[in-house]
Formats: sequence, C-alpha cells, structure tokens
Amino acid sequence: MKAGCAGDKIKYAITACGQAFGIKVARGISRRTAGRAKQEAGVYGLMQLGREISNAPAFGESTDGTTHRKITYEARHITLAVPSYAPGVDDSDKSTWTFRTRFAEVAPVLDHTAQRQFKGSQQLAEKISQTYSNSPLATREGQSMETDNWIRKQVMQNMDHAVDRKKKFKLCQDWKEDVTRRDLGRERMDVLSSAELVTAICSISADDICQVAGDATELSLEEKSKIRLRLLERQLGDISFNELPSTQQRLIDLFIFSGCCGHKDLNAFKYGVVAMGMKWENMELPLPVLLANKANDAVIKLGQNADSAAVQRAMDSSAHGGVKLTAFAGALFRHKNDDTGDQD
Repeated sequence: MKAGCAGDKIKYAITACGQAFGIKVARGISRRTAGRAKQEAGVYGLMQLGREISNAPAFGESTDGTTHRKITYEARHITLAVPSYAPGVDDSDKSTWTFRTRFAEVAPVLDHTAQRQFKGSQQLAEKISQTYSNSPLATREGQSMETDNWIRKQVMQNMDHAVDRKKKFKLCQDWKEDVTRRDLGRERMDVLSSAELVTAICSISADDICQVAGDATELSLEEKSKIRLRLLERQLGDISFNELPSTQQRLIDLFIFSGCCGHKDLNAFKYGVVAMGMKWENMELPLPVLLANKANDAVIKLGQNADSAAVQRAMDSSAHGGVKLTAFAGALFRHKNDDTGDQD
C-alpha cells in the first residue's frame, strides 16, 4: 500500500507475487483487512524493536537519505544481537543469539540538515520506547524502555562521509555523553548524605539555570527544579567519570563512526585516475583527446583571436581520457531528465 497499491487491489498483488514464486494463493484479503494489517504490523514492528533493544547489550544505527519527487526521505535501520525465535531454542540463552539488521523506518523530512537528522533519531527512539513500554508484552515481562536507552546502548553509527552526517554523529555523541554522565550522577546521589546532597543542590546557581534555559523568569518553579536536578546529575556524573580508570571511561564513551565504503571506493578510483593522468606528462607522451564542454570548446576554438589567458583557463578546466568520455556518455544516454538525454 505504501508503494501506491490501492487497498482493494492488494489481493491481486498478493496473488501475482505468489504466482511469480510458484505459490498458489487460495484466498485474498479485503480492503479493510489490508488497512488493519498495515497499521498493526507497524505497531508490532515497533514493539519488537523496543524489546530487542532493551534486551541487547548494544547496537548500531545506520542512516541514509535521498530525495524522491523533490521530497527528502531519511531511512534508518539498526544491527544488534537477537534471539533466533526458532522452535525448540531457548531464547533466554544468549549464546544462541545472532546478529541481525532490523529495518526501523523511512520517513519524509523537511530538509537534510544535521539537526533534522538528529531530531529524527530522537523521535524514532521516543516512538519505539513509548510503543513498547505501553504494550501488553512489556507489562507481561515487567520491562520498559526509556527514550535515552536508544543512545545509551548505541555504540556505532554508519553513514556517509559527509559534513552533515559527521555533525549529526557529534550531536549524538554529545547526547550519549550527557546521558551516561547523568547515569553516573544519579548513582553518586544515592550514596551522598542528606547534608552533602543539600550542599550540592545549593551549588547550582540561577545563572547556571539561565545558561541552559535562557530567560529563567518565564519558567515555573517545577521547571526550574527539573533543570537544577539535571545540572546536578551532570555535575556529579562528571566527578564520578573522572574518578574511573581510563579503560572504563573508554567503554562508557565507546561510539564509533563507520563511514560508507562506497565513498572510499569512489575516492580510490578518483585518485587512481589522477595518478594515471600524471603519467602522460611524466612519460612525455601526447595526451588523449581533449574533451571540452560547449563553453570551453567555444573559447578554445577562438585560438589566437582571443585572450590567451581565457583559452588557457578553458583548456586547464577541460578533461581528457576515458573517465570524461564515460561521463559524457552517461549524460547523453542515461540522463535523469528525459528531455535532455537520448536515453538509448
């Protein structure tokens, strides 16, 4: 249905897919059943993700974006250790668990900025945690998932080697640092005496609250108390973190950026072509035919009648060789605009 198939045509699509795989479909589903299945499957998927994240020791998140008909979309999936769910297997035995990649969501966004990507991950975390925590499954198992568990258990992110992606990674890294430090702060608060706790609370000034919230005069007493508690947790957490051995500090802050290998391959190919191009000059061989675009070609053809500097710039900005020829062929035969390329 998300691909555009009408609800009352779903049964025909299922039958056609079954025939393609040699499967005979005996009965179809109605439009109403298709709609309910779509809605319920999404909820069940979020419940499963929440349960698996809660039980897993750690996981990694992978994101990518694209545009379709001028609308930006962000896709997310996660990789983590999960039970096999096979009959006869004890799923409580974690030695039977295997790593699997789970689809999380594809969602439209207003833009592709790092802040928007970061907010998207936070919104997904909140949606998963609320769905699972409010489900009968979590109630039966006596479990729940906090939104912060999303970043608390996250140890890796996979995305493009782009500036916006690296900025989003830094935002997530700061989020994880804040969550883990406040965790340590709450643990430290549990062992403080009443007098020590009061002294620590009084050390949080109104200026500290203003730095976080801006104009504190518009805040209620309850809101100020929440900010003060958050600052206290972070303050005590920083103290506890600095007291830990370096090995434990590295484990708490473990957060790895894993870039796209496709970009590495493209860079290797690009600079390989640059190295081959330099060989022509180093070996004093005649260069391949110059493949100039229309603008540069017009300037070069003027020759001696034009400014020699302009001609030289046109020649320097034009390329030679098979890579440029392939680019021209792609623009001609595989152009994304049907009105521009031949599309043959």
